[in-house]
Order: sequence, then C-alpha cells, then structure tokens
Amino acid sequence: MTAAAIVLIWLGAANAILAMTVETCTGGSADSLMGGLYTFVLYAVGLAILIWRRPGWLAYIALVPPLLVAVWHSYYAVLFGLGYWLDGASACSIMPVGFSNPGLDGREPFMTVLWGGLSLLIWAGIGVSCYRSLRRT
Repeated sequence: MTAAAIVLIWLGAANAILAMTVETCTGGSADSLMGGLYTFVLYAVGLAILIWRRPGWLAYIALVPPLLVAVWHSYYAVLFGLGYWLDGASACSIMPVGFSNPGLDGREPFMTVLWGGLSLLIWAGIGVSCYRSLRRT
C-alpha cells in the first residue's frame, strides 16, 4: 500500500507540472490550471494511505522529487494568490510559462483557493505522516 501512495503522490506532482506548463492561454483562458483538481485528489488519496500506513524512512526518500515539485507549485500558489487578490493579475500573467495576456479568466478566485489548498494539503499531509511514522512505537 505504501508503494501505491508513493505512486499517487508522484502522479499528482507530474500532473501539477503539466497543469502549470502545458498552457496556451488562448483567449485568456487558463484551462490547464483546473488540472489542479486531479492533483488535489491524487495527493489526498496518496497522503491518506501514507498517514494510515506509517511508512519507514525509505518511503520519504522516494518522495523527495515530488516534494521538490510541491515547493515549486507552492511558490506559484503564493504568487498567484497574492497577484490576484492584491493586484488583480490574471492567471495567465502569473503562470510560470510567462504569458503577458492581461485578460482575466474569471475562475481566478477558485483557482487561487485550489492551488493554495493543494499546496497546504501536501505539506500538512507529509507533516502528519512524518509525525505518525516517528511515533509508531
């Protein structure tokens, strides 16, 4: 089961990369960012298994690459949230691929909450899992 959790978290990280980089922003629409929903589900299921199973240290080493992706998308989530809520920036203008499209998509409020939530989910889930693994006596 731990291997399945690791695979799910890897898939979630891969989906996050795709969601943030495979975008054309045609007409100011940042459709790929809605892929964060899949990432959220993959992270949630994978982390639930990790928390339940209390894996050993080797499992956490296998999670280093996805956690590096999580650092990247967490940084993006902060930039996106601050950019939209404080400056009114569009999703396309803040995306890592750097579109200069100033038009708002209209789903920015939902997308800022989604990306902030999935970033919080991965870090809180890993924290809880580590804590439970350390206390498995």
